[in-house]
Amino acid sequence: MAISIRLPNELQSYAANGKAIPVQAETLGEAMQKLKNACPDLSTRLFDASGRLYSHLKLVYGQQTMNVETDAETTLADGDEIEIVGIASGG
Repeated sequence: MAISIRLPNELQSYAANGKAIPVQAETLGEAMQKLKNACPDLSTRLFDASGRLYSHLKLVYGQQTMNVETDAETTLADGDEIEIVGIASGG
């Protein structure tokens, strides 16, 4: 199934396709693995050495915040979008 993974502006320069990365995946976990394989430069900015999404980033799918580990088996449909959102912090 064709899925689009949308990137925050600050990470778009690390992906050849810029704003959104198309992947063929049936689950959230598979989509994230395909993203890692397709964009290794981007992957190092999204995932730590143990493969976990950095805490300052969130995945949004269907208006819900998703967790890569606990929601990996979430089924996706053709044309779905997953958005990676950067969380702002500071004082």
